[in-house]
Amino acid sequence: PIVFGGESEHALRRAARLGNGWLGTWHTPESTRDVVARIGSYLAEYGRGDEDFEITVMVSPREVTEQVVVDFYQAGADRICVGSPRAPLRVWPEVLEKLGTVLQSPALR
Repeated sequence: PIVFGGESEHALRRAARLGNGWLGTWHTPESTRDVVARIGSYLAEYGRGDEDFEITVMVSPREVTEQVVVDFYQAGADRICVGSPRAPLRVWPEVLEKLGTVLQSPALR
């Protein structure tokens, strides 16, 4: 798969025309919903459906909660990539434990 990033109209159109997905960084569920709608309209314009197109959003590990995961999914995200270039290694054991708890939530099944 080819996944494109970028926020400009040109970048979103390129993703819709040529790609299998789009990667956004540091979005909120609300801003993700807007991008998903824009990409959806571009996919339709290029005669493509969204069944083979995935939306991935980068989220800070400190922001991940059960509700955040649900909100991104409802906004149209297919995948959440958890990471932060600013998160020191010493916080990752806590982050991974928190993620394990969030991902075991009955609301996400």
